[in-house]
Amino acid sequence: MKKALVLGALGLLLAGMAFAQAWTPGPPSPFYYTRFDGEYYSPTGKVYFLGGRVGASTTSGEIYSFDPVTATFADEGLAMEVPVSNYNVCLLRDPAGVDTLALFVASGRTAAGAQATVTQVYYPISGLAMSLTSDPWPGRIGANVVSPANGQIVCNNKMYCMGGFQQTAPTYCTDSTWIYDPLQPAGSRWSRLTSLLAIPRGYVTPAVVDGKIYAIGGCTYNGTALRAQYIVERFDPANPGAGWVRMADLPDTLGESQAFGFDTGSPYGFGGHIIVAGKGQWPNEFADCYDYNVAANTWATFPALNQARRDHAGFFVPGTDGTNGIPGMWVLGGRVGADSPALNMSEYYQLTYSAVEEQGGVRLEKLTGLQAPVPNPFSGKTVLRYSLAKSGPVSLAIYGITGQRVRTLVQGVRPAGTSEVAWDGRDDFGKAVGAGVYFARFAAEKVHSTERITVLR
Repeated sequence: MKKALVLGALGLLLAGMAFAQAWTPGPPSPFYYTRFDGEYYSPTGKVYFLGGRVGASTTSGEIYSFDPVTATFADEGLAMEVPVSNYNVCLLRDPAGVDTLALFVASGRTAAGAQATVTQVYYPISGLAMSLTSDPWPGRIGANVVSPANGQIVCNNKMYCMGGFQQTAPTYCTDSTWIYDPLQPAGSRWSRLTSLLAIPRGYVTPAVVDGKIYAIGGCTYNGTALRAQYIVERFDPANPGAGWVRMADLPDTLGESQAFGFDTGSPYGFGGHIIVAGKGQWPNEFADCYDYNVAANTWATFPALNQARRDHAGFFVPGTDGTNGIPGMWVLGGRVGADSPALNMSEYYQLTYSAVEEQGGVRLEKLTGLQAPVPNPFSGKTVLRYSLAKSGPVSLAIYGITGQRVRTLVQGVRPAGTSEVAWDGRDDFGKAVGAGVYFARFAAEKVHSTERITVLR
């Protein structure tokens, strides 16, 4: 394993990646959650947390948001219909829903300790949280409901739920993988892979790189204690007949963790790598982090977190700023020792958006991005210019400082090249907005960026 670590580190150096030296403490949250998750939602530019466990035996469904631009948390004033912990949030395109993009949670653990039988969804723009009665969670071991815990991730707009755990009676863990497809008719959105994991386990840490799904670590259960595992497996949805394939083992056992996958050619660096942030070895937690080189199939150590934690949230914030965790890998909450008290501490690993790539030894500018508005501040109108490397969907909208959408400037497919749009300081109803700070949020391809605008009156 030492040889593998050396090779992995060498691979990172050869790739020319610029690594920050450490994780940076971020703002504390007003809530103390463990066994939970968060997900960045590009239409609003915020991260949403759909409840979690509070203390040793209390579960809250209260929904909170985090705005990485203003570094502020907010109570959304809503709660999930069934409060659960032990989940990952999955962002899916949902054409049948009230919002085009929605946040999904499958199963989870209720306050009473039971595994939930629901599939839940939250629509941030419409402010609606609901259970999907047409497609409840189907995971079972015999007659007992099994929850995938944090083993949930999105690939090709489908939610994959791998493995699972229940403690009612043997058998305690499953080797099955369930798939939720929002594009299927209501009542038939869940299906089950014929391929099985190498060993039954729950609390798998998932990641996706280049359209392939990785099931990292996880925990088995003997009726008394959870046992973290070394195992790593990969599934390719484009070649389902190959099933789950064993990859190089972890440097150490882990479960109840979070991971960040970066596609080859990622503008944020780490292309073709998976970063695992923190780890659990029940009943203990550790700050250790690991880096997996997909092409080399090797593991290396990565700068450790400032705070040992497990059962924490993990979310990626995109952007071009290069400061204050935008763009960056973030972790929040979790626990040290017993569930009570849970943590409210956040930290991030700062990344830098690179607008330059090489092709055949020639440096090429990536065109996709939003330029700073001119003039800024303004009183009459300001002009926003954006560029696209290729034609595709574009979203450009103005938001107020509290996160409400004020004006939609661009929404839909646009051609490649540079375009510009003016904002006259009015909202979608033609009413002049008040003086103050606003934010222009741009989303296209895999690029998300925000520009601060000041309106003068």
